[in-house]
Amino acid sequence: MFPKKFHEWFLSFKSRICALVWYVKINKVVLFCILYILFNFLLLTFLRNNLEVLVIGCVLLTIILLVMCLVRAIRRFGVSETNVKEVGSRNREHSLSTKNDLFSIVVLTILCVFVRGVIFVSHEKRNLSKMESFTGVFGCWEVVVYDEPDIRQKTTQYYVEILSDEMEGANSEGLNVLLRLPNFPRIGIGDHLQICGTINEPENFDDFDYKKFLMNKKVYGVVDVKSFEILDRRTTSLRSILYDFKQKLVKRLEKAMVEPQISLSVGILFGEERCLNEEFDTLLRNSGTTHIVAASGYNVTILILAVERVFKFLKGRRRTILSLIIIWLFCLLSGISASIVRATIMGSLVLIGRLLGRYQSIHRSFVIGIWLFVFFSPVIIFDVGFQLSILATAGLVYLSPSIESWFESRDKKISESFKEYTLTTMSCTLSTLPISIITFGTFSGIGILANTLILPVLESTMLWGILGLLFSYISNILSKIFLLISFIQLKYFEIVVTKLGRLEFLVFAVEGNIKNIVGLGIFIILLIFTVKEFPVDNEEFNYYFRLARGEHV
Repeated sequence: MFPKKFHEWFLSFKSRICALVWYVKINKVVLFCILYILFNFLLLTFLRNNLEVLVIGCVLLTIILLVMCLVRAIRRFGVSETNVKEVGSRNREHSLSTKNDLFSIVVLTILCVFVRGVIFVSHEKRNLSKMESFTGVFGCWEVVVYDEPDIRQKTTQYYVEILSDEMEGANSEGLNVLLRLPNFPRIGIGDHLQICGTINEPENFDDFDYKKFLMNKKVYGVVDVKSFEILDRRTTSLRSILYDFKQKLVKRLEKAMVEPQISLSVGILFGEERCLNEEFDTLLRNSGTTHIVAASGYNVTILILAVERVFKFLKGRRRTILSLIIIWLFCLLSGISASIVRATIMGSLVLIGRLLGRYQSIHRSFVIGIWLFVFFSPVIIFDVGFQLSILATAGLVYLSPSIESWFESRDKKISESFKEYTLTTMSCTLSTLPISIITFGTFSGIGILANTLILPVLESTMLWGILGLLFSYISNILSKIFLLISFIQLKYFEIVVTKLGRLEFLVFAVEGNIKNIVGLGIFIILLIFTVKEFPVDNEEFNYYFRLARGEHV
């Protein structure tokens, strides 16, 4: 009995895999994007430190591409001279042409990756060489803060760009470095500083390659600051204006609430990471809810789902346009931090695909969007926040309907509340689980339950919080009422996290190489499940399934 069922399952899975291969094979843009992302990852992983190999590879691939084009031209000329009435000959030529097209795409993709890689690695090498010329030497520099401060328990980290130096013969302008300064006075984006100290090479710790982590952020040194001065000049930009506005709103929240509700509210509303006390931070990790109060794409997902439910009375296109407007307003409110911008773009691609009227558009726009990120910033593929944004979006687009389809195929009815809250939470949590295990080495067995309990109130928490801030400019009484409602809901959030976070026996630690094996294993299982259960309309007559069955179409 079991072998028969497994055989049927295997045939069905094989058919879907073949149909998926045909889909990618026929949609050349999707094929190019997938290959580009894969080859970019492999190139930066294995050839990043060997620029000479990259250059030689570019030359060889260019020669191969030229030879291939010549062969194709000769082949086409030969085909035009053959008897096109012979069906067998035509089919063979079609097969050869298809293989030749695929080979062309593969070679063209590799060439594009190598050329882009040479440009990127050359720039990186130049910056590293410049940094090495004055590493460990005491000096003074004028710098400007270009990213949001990272506030820790005792110090604050600032990502700054060197504008000028006072060292004779030095050429450090344009380099990005990391500063660690006291938490006070607070320094914002666009502020100019005069710092004195030594720039050192980042040191790795434990099994974490901190140097490569900073290089992926285009930061090449850490400054051991001996003295600093805040200069009376500023670089004004959209980010600095939005950051200043956000800080004013944060101060209003600080007057109306207490910790940890202040940090929870700031994280949920603005995607700004706050320094929580060590105990509560541990409870957040144990309960699997850290992403809610950090700069992540989860907030963007919540907003999209909230608009879908609150504005059900609007037609589909208007509701989608409204979702686009709201998530970009949220992005501006968050100070257009890099992680929120990425999540907003990923969410926008899904919404635009829906707006175009064909579900197929979502698949193409999703892959093209990832490719655009990778093309403009090749090292973004190693950014954990970017990986989580991709997987969270993929969970909503692919895993969520697959789970729903699995229930329906077994005649198990699921309620609307389950679809809206539990299914969404389950999909996002499961889809991001492989990266969470590989990166952090932990897995919260209570995460799905915690997120399911919190999600229903989280949408209104964001709504009341935003209304409270807006009415603080109009009516203090209404503002206090709205913020009080938000505070009560955040108190509920705190209780859920505290109760579930203390169930430490449900938190599993995976260490060493085992975490990579476990993470990869879970990813493969989720991939197989999604391919097998993803709903396809009229599968029997679907174009790609007919090709997979070998039918003439």
